[in-house]
Amino acid sequence: VLVQVVQQFLEGEPIKQLRGLSKPLLSDRELQVLTLLVKGESRKNISAKLGITVKTISTHMVRLMRKLDVSNIVELIRYAIEERLVD
Repeated sequence: VLVQVVQQFLEGEPIKQLRGLSKPLLSDRELQVLTLLVKGESRKNISAKLGITVKTISTHMVRLMRKLDVSNIVELIRYAIEERLVD
């Protein structure tokens, strides 16, 4: 499965479309940020809770949107809920 995943990634397939995986490849920090976004927290509050800058939160959000192949925060949150990526 790993070889297949790497090959598909190198071919530029969005992460959510990788065959053989039930969930996208998200880092622990990305999942933390996503969880707090789904709970309705602002970037400023997330930054305070996680002890990182608002700019870093924004960077994580951009990476999440790219990995999950969505174009805005509303789609990101909807996708996370629908796909049960967060508890």
